[in-house]
Amino acid sequence: MSSEFTLRVPADPRFRGLANDVVGRYVDLAGIAETDRDVLAMALAAALDGLGAGPADAIDLTCTAKPAGFDITVRCGGQSAVVHHPQPTAKR
Repeated sequence: MSSEFTLRVPADPRFRGLANDVVGRYVDLAGIAETDRDVLAMALAAALDGLGAGPADAIDLTCTAKPAGFDITVRCGGQSAVVHHPQPTAKR
């Protein structure tokens, strides 16, 4: 599994669910428990809402699996936020 990927989605609310779906699948593949995945999904939704993006903007998400955990960096319109999960992510 690649340790990092970047996804760009329109900031329009109709596409925000796509970001959560793709990140959720990546987290599944990384081996994070379902309950932790749900917590990450809520944190990602809060980070997306906190950017104050307009419908014409694009949101860039960079997902990185590290030995110390899983990070999702969210960027839009010159603002950014990081959602972190401290659990090791690799399936053994």
